[in-house]
This record gives sequence, C-alpha cells and structure tokens, in this order.
Amino acid sequence: MSVLLCMWIITCAVGCEPALPSSPAPPAAGATQRVVSLSPAITSTIVALGAGDALVGRTPWCRSVSSQIAVAWDGVSVDAERMIALRPTLIVFQDTMSGGPRDEVARLSQAHRWRVGSWRLDRLSEVRDMIHALAQSLGASSVQTAVDLLQRFDEACTPDANAIAVGPTLLLFATDPPMAFGPGSYVDDIWRALGGRNAVTTGAYPELTVEEMVRIDPAWVVVVGPDRLLDAARRLPVAALREGRVSQAADPGLLEPGAAVIPAIEAMRRDLAERRASGATVVPR
Repeated sequence: MSVLLCMWIITCAVGCEPALPSSPAPPAAGATQRVVSLSPAITSTIVALGAGDALVGRTPWCRSVSSQIAVAWDGVSVDAERMIALRPTLIVFQDTMSGGPRDEVARLSQAHRWRVGSWRLDRLSEVRDMIHALAQSLGASSVQTAVDLLQRFDEACTPDANAIAVGPTLLLFATDPPMAFGPGSYVDDIWRALGGRNAVTTGAYPELTVEEMVRIDPAWVVVVGPDRLLDAARRLPVAALREGRVSQAADPGLLEPGAAVIPAIEAMRRDLAERRASGATVVPR
C-alpha cells in the first residue's frame, strides 16, 4: 500500500467537521441498488457483505473491486458530471475526511434525492457499527451476511496469549519518518482487544524520532505493512528489531478500517504465533 494512501487514511482519522446523517434507510423491496463508495474501507465492506455487484462508483484506492468501475472521487474533488451519470441510489463515505467529499456529496444528494451513508471510522467500535449499519442500508441479504461477519469480527478480537506475552509493543507503519499507531487509533484498539500493550502512550498516529524510539525501547515490534517496510524497519536502532523481537501484519486490510480488518487481524495473530514459536525471545516487562 502506498505512502499516499497511508497518509490519506490518517487524514481521514483526524478530521472533525459535522457529519451528514449516517445509517440511511433500507432500500425499497425489490429496488435495484447502485452504490458509489468514496472510501476503500467501505468498498471492501460492501464486497464482504456480498453486495459488490451493486458498486458503480469508487475511489482510485479501492483495491477490492474491478478497475473498470468508474472513479467518482479522486481525493481532491467529486466528479459531479460522472456521479450524475452513474445514477446512484446510495453514496457512502468516511465522515472524518478533512477536506473530503462531504460538502459536494451533500449538495448533489439533496438535488438528486440520493441516499447517503457516512460513518466515522476512527475507532474499532465505529468500524463494527458501520458494518452493521451498512448492511441495513444494502438490504436483507447483506443483513444476514453481516451476522456471520460480525461474529467472525468478535472472535478475531478476543484475547491472544502471544499478544499478552510480548509486552509493550510498537505498532510501526512507516519508517521514513518512523510513524506508529497510538491510543485513539483503531489499530491500537485492535491490539488492546487482543490483550496487548502499546509502547506508545500519546497520539493516535505519532511521528517518532530515532531518539524517541530508543527511549520507548519496546519489548516487541509489529510492522504493519509489506516486506519492504519490514526490511527498512530492521535497520532502525531499536533493540527489539535488532534482536528479532518482531512480527509482521502484512495484510493491507489492516490499513482499511472496515470488514477487511477481520482477515487482517486473523493473519496478524498467526504471524505473531509463528514468529514466537520460531524462537524469538521475549523480554519481560
């Protein structure tokens, strides 16, 4: 996943403008759904809820659907002409986007009587609530799918013996400069749900100096990103990284606060178990 997309996710998490009404009413019985999603996280959730065929519009970062689906928002402005041509019955987006499509969507939806769903996705509880509300807005078949999906969500977020055992952990998602998930972020919520402790105590997405990382001295590091990020992280002057006390959350779904976090959490748990079983030493704290 690109640095641009990571920074877009962070920007989404720090906005604070008033929200449009969320949780739109369910569609009329038998009505054809035409959905425009202006959030990769919500797009992946729509697909997980079995409603991917209803998508007619997306962002450039929506990785879980065909590239043939029209791009309706490029991160700067809504393509109003294209949006109107798509004839959506529902538009959905993250409501914490600073400078996002909120105002343009409000204007267009009022003029064309489109249903709109918008959700804050800063915290894990908000992600769970979005899955439930989005299913309601998509119709009966998605509601039933959501029951099973939310059960899997809750099971993925149960305490994990390995997360508990490794001690204060740095949840690193960038290295140049180093950046981590801290309190107030949904990834911190995930780690705490697993019973883990975050070595970062302030800031939801803090940028860390090398000196700060050395001072924090985490007992374990989880690198949230692909192999190239893990390779870069190993070069940082942190004892846990140098001594192999590190695991990886490589599934890009962990950077999408929607249904995609569920398999990503499951994969993170497996990688942590495998790396501990391979002989990585835990420093008691």
